[in-house]
Amino acid sequence: MLAKTNFKNEDFFQKIGHICIFFATLDFFITLLFLRLIKDPKSKSLKNLNDNSTLRQKIELLNSVHESDVIDPKVLINFKKNYDKLVKIADERNRYIHDQWVFIEEDVAVGNITRLHLTDFRKGVITPIPHKVNIKDFDDFLKEIGGMQKLIGELANRVPNDFPAKKKA
Repeated sequence: MLAKTNFKNEDFFQKIGHICIFFATLDFFITLLFLRLIKDPKSKSLKNLNDNSTLRQKIELLNSVHESDVIDPKVLINFKKNYDKLVKIADERNRYIHDQWVFIEEDVAVGNITRLHLTDFRKGVITPIPHKVNIKDFDDFLKEIGGMQKLIGELANRVPNDFPAKKKA
């Protein structure tokens, strides 16, 4: 049961901002893990990593790396065990950030908001699919992201801190 009973739009703005910050931190941790884990700084997988890479692309790139290409194969194996969870978070984040939010005063007051997902947009057909989202759903998603942040941060800390790998003289 929710303790607060009179929510305002700002409560949802705050949650969406929190999700953005948590997501950016998760993205940073995955980038850090990627840079620390790869043996060869001239690796093809590192060449595909750039400032425009989305979290989903980074997850896919790291998931495609072979154990022989990394400093610590156990870390890569642990990352790959969490691949599906990471993809789910990346996709769900896109729904929270890119879908349309409908603020109906009566719904907001009781902690609900409607998210419209627009499907088939690229085909010129827009079909809005409404999803009722409770403020607790935001908190649950933040816990998911936070759990992955912790895991990926711990994995990155298991790998030597000399990224990108330096060429031996």
